[in-house]
Amino acid sequence: MHALIYAIVYAHNEEEALEKAKNVFGSLVERHVFDYFVTFNETVLSPKDRWGDIPAVMNALHPDVMKRISDTMDLTWEEFKYNITIVRRLLDAYTDEEVFEENTKEEKIGKEELAIDPIYIARHYFDCIARSEGPGIYLYDNDGAGITSRQHLKNVMNKWNDKRYEDLDIWLVPADVHF
Repeated sequence: MHALIYAIVYAHNEEEALEKAKNVFGSLVERHVFDYFVTFNETVLSPKDRWGDIPAVMNALHPDVMKRISDTMDLTWEEFKYNITIVRRLLDAYTDEEVFEENTKEEKIGKEELAIDPIYIARHYFDCIARSEGPGIYLYDNDGAGITSRQHLKNVMNKWNDKRYEDLDIWLVPADVHF
């Protein structure tokens, strides 16, 4: 499967931003979070075929780009809400032992939306709400950490109030990733 993710990085110019973002994406691949990535400046296997004509590097403080960041954070929130709803239903419906053993004598939650009794994949949904990188996390900061809350995003956009970053601009760099 493919996903469109973004790195928010601090750099002097677009070229430096692209290199920093490639380091962020590369570290995610090295840690086996994703199989591979392709940035939007690539001409071979261009992600533009899949995602449309998105600029390879964008100034994160431009109003249109700020909206893209906000919409992407909303997508992360929607993924979280979907998964936490299933986790709450699982915890309400099944005993601790049933969840631990991934076994029950009866289906207690309808499988119409999952195509399988959720007890058999409970740990998957627990992982989805706990993860801080990978599928379901669409924004990454300058250090390669997944942005999993609006407060984290606010800190990133404020450069963590760190003087080391005050002369750097904030850039948004997209990538197509496979997982």
